[in-house]
Amino acid sequence: MLQYGYGATSGGALAFYRDRSEEEIRDIWYTRYQGGQWGEPQLLHADGWEMRACPVNGPAADALGDAVAVAWFTGADGNNRVNVRFSQNGGERWGAVLLADSLQPMGRVSIQLIAEDKALLSWLDKEGQLVVRQVSANGQMSPVKIVASGLGARKSGFPQLKRLKDRMYLAWTQPEPQTHLRMLEGVWEEE
Repeated sequence: MLQYGYGATSGGALAFYRDRSEEEIRDIWYTRYQGGQWGEPQLLHADGWEMRACPVNGPAADALGDAVAVAWFTGADGNNRVNVRFSQNGGERWGAVLLADSLQPMGRVSIQLIAEDKALLSWLDKEGQLVVRQVSANGQMSPVKIVASGLGARKSGFPQLKRLKDRMYLAWTQPEPQTHLRMLEGVWEEE
């Protein structure tokens, strides 16, 4: 399964993906759908991740008005990490790359905007725990909150965050003891 991210802004829909060079370098790119056609691809971040296999661990994105948040996993230089980047103007300009986890996470990221400058991010940490964290465009981050454990197996899939009105939902596949779908409503409430 190829994972990619997308978001719709007033300037058109944005699609984010992990590109592949002839040298097997996997960087994060995006393109805009506007006026009935896809525009020229733009580099979001040059990870420089050399990967000679097929990484399914791609980016996730969300848009709210003209605000956009993108999260992605990278294993560049043998250092697994989860990165986040924000735009306040529909992807015309991007803020700094924010490091959300550098403790050798597994990835499988998902992201949803809470406000124009704040997002909820989920991923699998190095222990196979599903974790969430609030990330702000200014670099502030909440402590990591553990939601579920035992998700290190490939059959646990890709957990998904979704915003519905003013509530946030998180769904994932719990593989043990029997494989079943789990969902948590209000996964992050302001305190």
